[in-house]
Amino acid sequence: MEHNFWHNKWQINQIGFHQQDAHIGLVNYFPKLTAQSKVMVPLCGKSVDMIWLAQQGCRVVGVELSEIAAHHFLKENNLSAQRSDISIEGASFIVFRCKELSIDLYIGDYLKFKGQTFDVIYDRAALVALPDVMRAEYVDHSKQLLNEGGRLFIVTLEYDTDIASGPPFSVDERELTELWQGVFNLLSEQELIDQEERWRKKGLSSFVEKTWLWSET
Repeated sequence: MEHNFWHNKWQINQIGFHQQDAHIGLVNYFPKLTAQSKVMVPLCGKSVDMIWLAQQGCRVVGVELSEIAAHHFLKENNLSAQRSDISIEGASFIVFRCKELSIDLYIGDYLKFKGQTFDVIYDRAALVALPDVMRAEYVDHSKQLLNEGGRLFIVTLEYDTDIASGPPFSVDERELTELWQGVFNLLSEQELIDQEERWRKKGLSSFVEKTWLWSET
């Protein structure tokens, strides 16, 4: 789970975690949450969710380790961008600023990203990509990026970890609450095992995706 793990995934195009469409929970529930917000998408990959968010009037900032992911995102969505190299408190980042939509992609270590704050963090695939020993640091850093009154829109997965393990990892409500504190409201829940042949072959009979909305109080 070091940086090279994810760089290698993109280099060999082993990106089964990527989805072709905007997440159904995002489409169904985010408009009721807020519009025209500044949204952080950690470990964003080439997610088309960023396109959808920008089309709703949001200012979107994604952070991703792999520059390959950024190039794929721009090419596959017919977007052009201005590229620049910057330093954030000594940490190196490449920034792609899209010209057609309000999307900025930062290539670098999310845990070293600073200097901006956000109304919403949209976590579709970040927390579940991290092993348990890294999750507390990730959450603490994410909280620092949220404006006062900011909210978290997060997608998690739950499955029997005695049978299979990730990434993506299983994160249940108890762990979510321990990590983030505050209040979680379950927006949607769906069984995906019939769509996840890879996980069924590992012996799982259930692979549940849940969408949550968090606030500090």
